[in-house]
Amino acid sequence: MTTSLPTYTVTGNPLRLFLKKAAAALMADFSPEAKERKRLEAAFHQTVSKYADTISGICFSFARNPAEYEDLRQDALINIWRGIGNFRGEAETRTWIYRVVMNTCVSVYRKQQRNPIRDAITEIPEIADTDGDTREDITFMHYLISQLPETDRCIIIMWLDDQSYEDIATVTGLNRNTVATRLRRIRLKLAEQAKKII
Repeated sequence: MTTSLPTYTVTGNPLRLFLKKAAAALMADFSPEAKERKRLEAAFHQTVSKYADTISGICFSFARNPAEYEDLRQDALINIWRGIGNFRGEAETRTWIYRVVMNTCVSVYRKQQRNPIRDAITEIPEIADTDGDTREDITFMHYLISQLPETDRCIIIMWLDDQSYEDIATVTGLNRNTVATRLRRIRLKLAEQAKKII
């Protein structure tokens, strides 16, 4: 024998209406949807906290100014939130984060290429808390990297962040040997450009 909860018809009694709404809200907190949302929120906050430097670094590498950096970072966080429920753990979390953030940055970059309403001079984001020579070196390297094609930029950024060739291959969609070859060419190209300017 199954018993069902009594149903109430609330007509004019404000206390009953309040109690019914309170009971419905309380039940909603224990619904499977509410539990899933709380799980996703916890996973999102944990992931973003753990990989905050990675997210910021990638966005910084693609940004031409502080406002663009903030926009890229915000878009990346939104895309991480949208995708975290679909993340099944088939790849490492760090690799997945790279892929989401890189795809976000590349997508914005491509939109800007189609709609080239930008300054003639590329602005470099401000770099804080470094001494003079180091700051100039970092700004210079950021400039050189910003001039690379998007896939090359992705490869060098991940390499500078000590990612394995396998992880770089996973994010870029290239095979491991291609990543190694392109990385060598990118490093040579950056060295040549640095020599020309210095």
